[in-house]
Amino acid sequence: MRSSYFPYSSESSPRPPLFHHVDVAETGNDAKVLIDNTPYDLISLDYVLPGGVTGMDVYHHIRESDHRVPILFTSGNIEFLESVKELKQADTFVDHIPKPYSNDDYIHAVDQLLIRGKK
Repeated sequence: MRSSYFPYSSESSPRPPLFHHVDVAETGNDAKVLIDNTPYDLISLDYVLPGGVTGMDVYHHIRESDHRVPILFTSGNIEFLESVKELKQADTFVDHIPKPYSNDDYIHAVDQLLIRGKK
């Protein structure tokens, strides 16, 4: 597990750089440990994770205790792309950005989820 501050600015974005505190889990089980011990404003997950625990497994683990934290899935997995449509209808605090994506598209998706999470 790593923890870092990531500045991000974009030529197409007029705002100043963003400084987000980011924790990185190496496996799905590591993600569960972080989630159990750290409050987050947003969680970004891939569907396919090392260690045999999927992003959906982590999602269900999160929703056992937190029904409002925004979750952004990043995946190009065909199996997941089919099921994410239903998930997004059932859970308004979930979104998905398909791989590959640009940094601008990712930041836009994060911003939109954070706004939705504050409503």
